[in-house]
Amino acid sequence: KISHKLQNISNKMASIPADTGLVLGNLITSEKREYLLKMTEARRPLELAQKKLQNLTLSTHKLEQIYQDMVNAGVEEDALEKLDLEVKTLKKQMSKAAIELGNASITSESKVREIERRW
Repeated sequence: KISHKLQNISNKMASIPADTGLVLGNLITSEKREYLLKMTEARRPLELAQKKLQNLTLSTHKLEQIYQDMVNAGVEEDALEKLDLEVKTLKKQMSKAAIELGNASITSESKVREIERRW
């Protein structure tokens, strides 16, 4: 019985005529496309700032782990200076990137609200 029902469904589906108007480009109006492009453009600086901060955070975390592993292995402090300096440099860059993210967030959200108000 089940295979017979599936066969009937399959036959019905095969008999549905194709609609050439059902093309993805035709389902999205040009106004909707323009809206989506503007929203993407408004959010792009925020996404870039988030990515920058995430990359710096990840790099800092990795170097801190390596530093800690070296300390645990008994490496002398003189050999750790370069790594320690790099971690400090990355933390300064993280602070700047966090400020950039805050500013990008304010700008981006303002643009998004303006776009939504217009549409």
